[in-house]
Amino acid sequence: MLCFASAESRMLVPKQPGSMMDTFTPKSRSSRLEGSTAKNYFQLREFSFTLRDDVYVRFQSFGSPQELERELQKMNPYKIDIGAVYSHRPSQHNTVHLGAFQPVEKELVFDIDMTDYDDVRTCCSSAEICSKCWTLMTIAVRIIDRALVEDLGMKHRLWVYSGRRGVHCWVCDDAVRKWSPALRAAAVEYLTLVKGGAETVKKVNLSEPVHPFIRRSVNVVEKYFEEYALVGQDILGSPERWDKVLALVPEEHREQLQGDFPKKRDSVQRWELLKGRMERTRRAASAGKGTACYADWEIMLQYCFPRLDINVSKGVGHLLKSPFSVHPKTGRISVPLDLQRLDQFDPFAVPTISSLCRELDAAGDDGEQEDRGETEPKRRVRDYKRTSLAPYVRVFEQFLEEMERARRGERLQRSAMPGEATETVPATEQELPQPQAETALLLAPLPAAPGPAAQAAPWGAGPAPPVPPLWSPPRRFPSPLCPPSSPPQPCPFPLIPPLRLQAPQALPPLSRSAPWPQDSPPRCPPPLWGRPH
Repeated sequence: MLCFASAESRMLVPKQPGSMMDTFTPKSRSSRLEGSTAKNYFQLREFSFTLRDDVYVRFQSFGSPQELERELQKMNPYKIDIGAVYSHRPSQHNTVHLGAFQPVEKELVFDIDMTDYDDVRTCCSSAEICSKCWTLMTIAVRIIDRALVEDLGMKHRLWVYSGRRGVHCWVCDDAVRKWSPALRAAAVEYLTLVKGGAETVKKVNLSEPVHPFIRRSVNVVEKYFEEYALVGQDILGSPERWDKVLALVPEEHREQLQGDFPKKRDSVQRWELLKGRMERTRRAASAGKGTACYADWEIMLQYCFPRLDINVSKGVGHLLKSPFSVHPKTGRISVPLDLQRLDQFDPFAVPTISSLCRELDAAGDDGEQEDRGETEPKRRVRDYKRTSLAPYVRVFEQFLEEMERARRGERLQRSAMPGEATETVPATEQELPQPQAETALLLAPLPAAPGPAAQAAPWGAGPAPPVPPLWSPPRRFPSPLCPPSSPPQPCPFPLIPPLRLQAPQALPPLSRSAPWPQDSPPRCPPPLWGRPH
């Protein structure tokens, strides 16, 4: 799993060797993550450091979290990134034969950056953000997280504020970490609607039938669209702005709306006019008259739908900024997001390295009295609980606890299966995590050829052996990723039904003298099923 660490920033903090690192490096939590995987897992994980003057050091690996902490105190990096788990220790990659050093697995990550919305936001640009445009990040998290859980069957997601102008998502499901670049790219493609560069005017194009994922995304955007786009950004507030919006409307509706917009008072009224016209076309189309127009949906999605960087997600060897590290430009801590309180999250209120120093100094007198006879782990817990970082650490702890409960449940379920060993194996001696249920369909081998005993018994004589379903990567992500143990639900991918093998029906005894029935299709030749005696 991941090892999260925090580092001090030389730009913002006086030289205090090891002080902030000793206080805020979550060693115990790192150990909890590492304790649920193979004992050499941490040693195969790549870390990278960005040092003074943008010196970038890759392929760092460490024998233990304690060794990583000592190296952080020694090098004092401005930025820490986490990469993949490799076949060999990354620090020894130059000693491995060419082609043998390969990334084995990594969390599926998503990076959403506010600069990708510069063509549709009017309040800020480039690296600047404000409370108005931060709503775009809230919408992005709501849409992507719902799709990851309900459409793709993923469970363990950690959303993290980057510390400046975006958010990151780490999907830590065991089987997902083993996905190939093709599967990762397919997931990002499924979650992508806004396509085209700066020269493309209309970047979202919808047609019937509208995919259920798009409909659910529109429902999310609608909850925020008026407050964000119509009031906050005022996208229809002037002729220059509404001309940009009307360029996304079909020509047969554009001229009428251009004449009616000046008669309305504000962006809200103009939007209601446009939306009502589009809804009338859809009602007429459902009655068999005319063609449905989804221009209002296309506008909402182009202005508010998440914009993902496919290269960050599909590359197994790609590195991403570590949670709980300090952003070198802002000094803000990269903190986990509480999805239950996502709408209340304020990026300007997160702890900074300077504010944490002040909070510790304010509590220093009481701490000196309590330090006597106190162990190091207890002191660390007490220190961070006195700061504004405490609620964010609690979010991280809850994420770890949920993963630990899921892992224990899976181990118990496997141990209870017939033929499985029931002996408890220490966590540090286990093999790498086994595929979870939602992606077991992708990794299950095909059934082996039947042996002599299986050939002699007809299919109808007893229960047929389990036959795993087949799956191949389609253009859009497949529904078989949903756990087979979950309640039946309508397939959200009507154009790509899951392909499942069916056991053949029981065959009547074959006879050399008996002719084939005239009204039945040809069957498999007798040698395939065993000759009769």
